[in-house]
Amino acid sequence: MNAIDKVTSCEQASAPLANFTIPLQFTISIGSPTLEAPTVGEQRLLAGVEAAEIEAKAVPATDFDLRRAIAAYIPLLNASYQLAAQTPFQLPAGYTRLTDVRVSGIEALDVEATLTPEQQRAVEHDRKALIQGAIDESTEAVADPSAFGFVVREEATGAILISIRGTQTPAEWLADFTPVPVPFFESPSMGLVHVGFAVFYRKVKRSIQAALKDIGSATRITVLGHSLGGAMAVLCAADIERNIGKTNIDVCTFGGPRAGKIDFRIHFNKEISKCFRVVNALDIVPHVPTVITGWNHVGVEIGVNGKGGSSAHSLDSYLDGLAKISQGGANEAPGLSGQPMSIRLL
Repeated sequence: MNAIDKVTSCEQASAPLANFTIPLQFTISIGSPTLEAPTVGEQRLLAGVEAAEIEAKAVPATDFDLRRAIAAYIPLLNASYQLAAQTPFQLPAGYTRLTDVRVSGIEALDVEATLTPEQQRAVEHDRKALIQGAIDESTEAVADPSAFGFVVREEATGAILISIRGTQTPAEWLADFTPVPVPFFESPSMGLVHVGFAVFYRKVKRSIQAALKDIGSATRITVLGHSLGGAMAVLCAADIERNIGKTNIDVCTFGGPRAGKIDFRIHFNKEISKCFRVVNALDIVPHVPTVITGWNHVGVEIGVNGKGGSSAHSLDSYLDGLAKISQGGANEAPGLSGQPMSIRLL
């Protein structure tokens, strides 16, 4: 296990910077990841992060719908994995399947044709994880790698839920993961995101857009994601809000990595006011890419301490953690404190 306990110096910046100290401490076990050096612009953003925190405050975590997360969010994500594995699945009671979230053969070819060799390698690395790591305790390819999830309607309210799977066995992805930033393809002015997450969202977006075409602009749309699908869910919500004209969007992810850099996070939090990240205590995936080089989470963290399944990253472990909070046990989630989001590096 490698311990990283030093923040890269900001002394290279050409303009004077305000001096302050942010205590950070974290432990990561991910093999030998490649860490990029922060650019001068990123150093300035890091130096001004306190102002960004105030500017990009998110809603209190007390708005987190724990009951809905247990009864609908986790079952929908589990069904998304089962769809890809071509095993029997059952949607939660009270939800109607509108369409599947799928990749077609022509999606994202336009942006993939413009990628550099480094960007292509990053996308291929993520592709292998999404295909070979989608079945718990297995490294075999899924039966239907084009299947990523569902778009469903909540019968009681008319709300729309979008679920996007990721990988349930992330060890190999973590060991060789190299974050490669690119402007968000769907809205470059939002900032920099990891190229693999951006490409795979582009691959599934057409199926999502088709399902939302006739949905009213004020209808509630909840975007869900687990693991790499959590990062895709964040990008999906940003795209829906900016480009599809929907205004009532919220997000809930489980074990998702950091999707973008500081500029993306600031824009996202201004525009998507309700976003929750459920993070299990021993799950390493939410702690990459590193914040040292400017990668940042969006929304509000809901901490759990769940056990179950094959690892802390499994949906079973996340369900166990949510159930403990629901039962009012000693395992309270630090994210339920109602405090605004802050830089959190564990």
